[in-house]
Amino acid sequence: MAHIMKIIGLVSVSLAWAMLSFALKAEPTKLELAQSPTVPHLPPPVSPPIVPLGLPHRPTIPLAPLNKYLFGSLWDLVREPATTEPIAAADQAFGSIWQQAFALEENSPQFSTGVLNLLQSLTPIQQQYQASGDRWGELKMLEVSLKLHYLTCQDERTLSIAQDGVAMAAATGDGHIKKQWSNILSQIYRAMGEANKAIETQKLMLDSFRTPDGNLTFFKAYDLVDLGNLYRSVGRYEEAIAAYVEAFESADRPPAERSLDVYYAAGHTFKQAAIEELISLHELLGNAKQVEYWIQQREQAKQVYEQLSRASDLLWGHLIEDGAEKMSPTQRKPMVEEALQIYRQLDYPWGESDALVALSEVNLALKDYSQAIANGEAALEMVRSLRDSRSQESLIQTLVQAYLAVGQDSQAQVIQRDYEQFSARQRSSHLARPRFSYGFAMGASYEMLPVLHQERHCFGER
Repeated sequence: MAHIMKIIGLVSVSLAWAMLSFALKAEPTKLELAQSPTVPHLPPPVSPPIVPLGLPHRPTIPLAPLNKYLFGSLWDLVREPATTEPIAAADQAFGSIWQQAFALEENSPQFSTGVLNLLQSLTPIQQQYQASGDRWGELKMLEVSLKLHYLTCQDERTLSIAQDGVAMAAATGDGHIKKQWSNILSQIYRAMGEANKAIETQKLMLDSFRTPDGNLTFFKAYDLVDLGNLYRSVGRYEEAIAAYVEAFESADRPPAERSLDVYYAAGHTFKQAAIEELISLHELLGNAKQVEYWIQQREQAKQVYEQLSRASDLLWGHLIEDGAEKMSPTQRKPMVEEALQIYRQLDYPWGESDALVALSEVNLALKDYSQAIANGEAALEMVRSLRDSRSQESLIQTLVQAYLAVGQDSQAQVIQRDYEQFSARQRSSHLARPRFSYGFAMGASYEMLPVLHQERHCFGER
């Protein structure tokens, strides 16, 4: 089961980044994660220009109708089934509204009428969610309303809805939803030419996620690259450089809770993006020494990425073999041990814990029960400290089997009971989480929205 979940995780991450690359039509960015030396204090630009510099040139993006960007496929939005029949009915009505919005013909004379009809249809659905006490459904409907108002250039109403969404999201206590709605508001400010308000919104959101020591883990710090781009767009270059440098540094801080196979995804993606932005900006500012320094950092990151790639191939390569014989435990053991060594050298706890889980399974298969227990207990301590719930099910079963094999039935029962209690807590927590995972403009990124902003069909305009 754990192996299947890891494959699903890898496929999901790869597909998500592929969709983003397709939408942006930008150069692909390497997924890299590196331990980096302390970044020295950066000197001020040699001769700060007065006129703001533009962002780097990006390929021309063929524009589809704006509603096709704002109302993408619903395939990845529903995270769990509705808990009651009224909520299920509201979900179904919501899905219908979303699909109708996607199907609107923006060049049609009936476009504005269609938008108004959809807006009127939202009221009874919103009331169903409110009556059921479903805050997540209310937020989803708020987003649909925001997008429909935005489509028809009702900018004051759009901003008001976005501000309401930020307040409602904050009240839920869910950091992920709070972050998404802050990004919605920031993106709208940016599209409407209010770059300084966009900056203020992004900065307030990021500051709210700082740890007591003032740092950001890389899941939150990803937005620092966008913040740097905003600073740069209005000529605030020192602040742009500081944001990019913090993004670079934050790439090596693990997240507080695992939500995907991080060493295949976020950390190195935005670390590389931050380095590229630093090189680009310093080149435009004429800071030759800084350009040289960041090129060196890029090469170091590349070398560490190669080590990381080797470790992940050693650990997971057997899961994606096509038509090959299943690798024997004897063959796998030295590969997993080498992966474990690399992850420890990189001081990368997520990879280390996964390698220990795999090594415990291998030793169980080889009937080396004492080593299976030693590896498994070490892994269990790590996955609990990392709050990695996905690895625990298979790990617990491995440990239970190993303890039973050496006659320690009572210890096997303790571990199984502890895991069942943990699972019950997880299920209870899961039911309290949002049933939707969503973000503004599924096909349109932060950088695209200012371009797409000009494509709207406003009321009375044809």
